[in-house]
Amino acid sequence: MLGWTIFSHSVRMVFNNMQQALQIGLVPSVAAAVFSTTVLHFTGADAVTLNASDLTAAPESAILVLGTALASFFVTIWIFVAWHRFVLLEEYPVGWVPAFRVDRFFEYLGYTLLLFGVLFVAAICFAVPVVLIGAILSVIPGLGLIVQVVPLFVLVLVYVAFLRFSPVLPAAAIGVPLGLGAAAKATAGTNGMLILLATILLLVQVGLAGILILALQVLPILGIASQTIIGLVMSLVNVSVLTAMYGVFVEKRELT
Repeated sequence: MLGWTIFSHSVRMVFNNMQQALQIGLVPSVAAAVFSTTVLHFTGADAVTLNASDLTAAPESAILVLGTALASFFVTIWIFVAWHRFVLLEEYPVGWVPAFRVDRFFEYLGYTLLLFGVLFVAAICFAVPVVLIGAILSVIPGLGLIVQVVPLFVLVLVYVAFLRFSPVLPAAAIGVPLGLGAAAKATAGTNGMLILLATILLLVQVGLAGILILALQVLPILGIASQTIIGLVMSLVNVSVLTAMYGVFVEKRELT
């Protein structure tokens, strides 16, 4: 049950170091949330549903919305690099704004974009045969439910592919050379464990997303605040999973 062990260890890693988690992620996350909410308000988007159809037709609005997405993406990488370094190098945060290491940030960004490209190809490779099988099964009475879970199955497979290569990200954060091939070699033979881990992470995130959507519908301001805090905690759990995997499969650490 190594998959469950890594997940539970990652959750404990965040909650046992909550002060450091807040020091690393709170201010950047709140700043990104305030910026995004403000921009969405002025572009005419619905702050509750975030429905893109609510945007005004002006190209400037679309550019601003894209800008908020990029800002949130960059802030996330900033937080992730700081968290990796805290866990793996015991680089404790000082104050309430994490250190911004330009070299580590851009190497992490580069590997993230490279992984996105790899996952895009993997998604196509997984989706084509799975969709074909789903189409065949759809004509058989009583198998409609199986067809409905096909997208989730593809998502799990793509997530597993991401986890196989994911050690390159903590390595980039701490400045250790590690290519995609070396990362895949380090995690060889773990596909069964990674399927369980990916399934757990997806189910937890889907459940939290449902809670956040409900909170946004009931009370938008409270929902936005909850979204920021829960989003930060879940992001740190996810990045802790990557950190734990790097520690176990690359550095050969034992989970405590």
